[in-house]
Amino acid sequence: MGSDQGPFIKRLYRWLDRGSNFRRYAPQAAPAEPGGRHQLAICNLIPNLGDTVMMFPLLDALRNENPNLEISFFTQGTGRLIGVHSAIDHLHVIEAPPSNTFWAKVPPLARILAWWWKHWRHLRFHTVVVLRGGVDPYRSHHLAWLLGGTRRIAYSPKLEPELPAYQYDVSPLFTDEVEEMQGIHEVTRGNEVLNLAGLLKGTISIEEPVASLLGIAQSTAARNYRHQIGLEDQSYAVVALGASIERRAWPVAAFAELARKQLLNQNMRIVLVGGPELAPAALKFRELAGENVLDLTGSTNFEQLIAVCGKAICFVGNDSGPAHIAGACGVPTLIITAFAQSSRTSHHASPVRSHPLGPFVAVVQPKEQLSGCETQCIATEPHCILEVTVEETSLALQELLASAIRISKDCPE
Repeated sequence: MGSDQGPFIKRLYRWLDRGSNFRRYAPQAAPAEPGGRHQLAICNLIPNLGDTVMMFPLLDALRNENPNLEISFFTQGTGRLIGVHSAIDHLHVIEAPPSNTFWAKVPPLARILAWWWKHWRHLRFHTVVVLRGGVDPYRSHHLAWLLGGTRRIAYSPKLEPELPAYQYDVSPLFTDEVEEMQGIHEVTRGNEVLNLAGLLKGTISIEEPVASLLGIAQSTAARNYRHQIGLEDQSYAVVALGASIERRAWPVAAFAELARKQLLNQNMRIVLVGGPELAPAALKFRELAGENVLDLTGSTNFEQLIAVCGKAICFVGNDSGPAHIAGACGVPTLIITAFAQSSRTSHHASPVRSHPLGPFVAVVQPKEQLSGCETQCIATEPHCILEVTVEETSLALQELLASAIRISKDCPE
């Protein structure tokens, strides 16, 4: 009997997640009254830093074209860092329950519903949007239904190549959907949602620096911080050893060898960034790379991270939040990913879909997924990414830096 309970519970949750069923039992806020400032709600419950950074150019464009728009942003986890963007009028964050409480064991959808009922059911909106693609593991689409609005707009899950298990049939929760894919990158998709909503007329370039992030990197506070840690008048490269999932982390020894070959021999200081969990990896890197390394892992807030990444000579790392910051600030950015060149480019793990923004971005990836990993790497530890060699990464970094220098000479500020 017990062996059947797991599959049954999973099927039940899938049934409850399905949009056609959710709208039958879930409540919904009334829309905002006509007139006054247009009330926009953006639902982005993905709690990762890189996904948050990709919201910045969309918010830049929204505010530029709609100076009187009142924007509310709904998020959780690291997504709260979007609150530094000046375009946001109201930031709403779902707080994670303590791990030893009843709520920590409650299914995510039930927690979202309960949080909406307790904190947000009184809010009123004209338009509600989900700016990410149709695969929604964090139930942003379900929150959009709860928030109501006269119009709710998202990207159609019919355009996604994912397994049905990852799709919740969310179309019934929306009044309008983007049903024809014009671009693969997540920012382009979000742009298309806002075009359909009538809130953006233009197209956002994914190959240009992001003004709001550049503003933070060039601010007086950023300069003071770099001066404080000895970086303001020094050439340095940023290395980020972390990855949100272990299988996406290139070996520390490989990063150290690359740094010795391409960065330290040019009298360039190495700055390590990332969370406090990277302390052992940072220690190993310093032991292998030598003395000219500044370890900032676990010691920067969001603005300080932008200050450091946004003024580096170059950035090298896994596909992670710091990479998105560096690329969006116009820094030559190289990322190593476990997603193979031969796999489908529109898959949610593809770097074509989620690479850092900016004019100087290079990606190094395996040619094929290894045995056991067909669509993407599914190992629990570094696997496919081990196919990426220091030699090919070194060559890619050389070409990236040469290209950045050449273009900068051709297009001086």
